[in-house]
Amino acid sequence: MKNNALESYFYNELYDFFLKEIGFTINESTVFFKDLKLIGDDGDDLILRFSETFEIDMTGFKFDDYFIQEYNVPFLYLYDRWFRKEKIKRKEFNIKHLEKIIKEKKWIDT
Repeated sequence: MKNNALESYFYNELYDFFLKEIGFTINESTVFFKDLKLIGDDGDDLILRFSETFEIDMTGFKFDDYFIQEYNVPFLYLYDRWFRKEKIKRKEFNIKHLEKIIKEKKWIDT
């Protein structure tokens, strides 16, 4: 199997996974979890199902690097509203990164 065919297979598997799990369609430019608008427990549940479905070792995954905790949402709104400063940033990744993780069978930080 050529590398492009392998990537296409992973892309199709990921597309099906996200459509089934959250009802969103994804494409190569989808940024997780910013475009999906997932925070806190929803993000945690999804990443857990992802790791179980694709048998990924998530040892190196740091939840707070990628997700906003639900208890921080009101704080971020008020902080942005009162001080007009940049919101707290989180790391991002896209579909290509997830394909790489599936191939390696372990979390690779961005």
